[in-house]
Amino acid sequence: MVNGWRWRSGLFLVLVSLVLPTVSRADDLGRREVAEPAAAVSDTAGRLEYILEILDREQRPAKWWTWGWQVGFAAIALGQGTWALVSDDPDVKAERGVGAVAASIGTISQINAWLPSRKGRAAVSATGPIEARLAEAEDVLKAGYKKERFTRGILTHLGALAVAGGSALILWKVYDLPDKAAINFPIALSVGQLRVWSSPILSLRGWQAYESAYPKQQKVSFGIMPQRKGLALALRF
Repeated sequence: MVNGWRWRSGLFLVLVSLVLPTVSRADDLGRREVAEPAAAVSDTAGRLEYILEILDREQRPAKWWTWGWQVGFAAIALGQGTWALVSDDPDVKAERGVGAVAASIGTISQINAWLPSRKGRAAVSATGPIEARLAEAEDVLKAGYKKERFTRGILTHLGALAVAGGSALILWKVYDLPDKAAINFPIALSVGQLRVWSSPILSLRGWQAYESAYPKQQKVSFGIMPQRKGLALALRF
């Protein structure tokens, strides 16, 4: 019991030490004033460079966050699963097996959260018509905005709570290991929350500033609709 607690505490401290610099970097990027593109950008080339600069600024923290959590979850899943297979202790098998499943869920969810900005400006084609490159850059920045908004959103927080709570509940009710459940729940929940709060948010704020400065113009279409007493002109926005 004591050795197990020490092992988990040590692993948790290692994760915290690795993640805290990323959290600090992400928050620093998030707090920085995002330049208003409308104030300094008036042409297509300038707008493109504005987006590319955001992608470059976020590349390093996005790369660390994307691959750090991806490799971390995969390594934990593999390690826990292997431990469960080779152990002869039924309690250890249960605990490590549940841990492997929880880490596998984290691995899968992280794959879906890969940030486009991890590639920097390389995420956008370097050649081609500038209008097409701008459209591509807008799509990349918007995709990053959506992923970062979801990662920082309430559903991701609830998902981390569900995985931690579900794992603890299985250990407690299915395998009759309440002490293991009490130890695993806060550690698993903390890891899930660290993943959320360490996510970069520069693409999120950058797209909000860009969209505010350059709102998409709605297209207007005309059509003729037959009526009983004649024809009617229809406008679609």
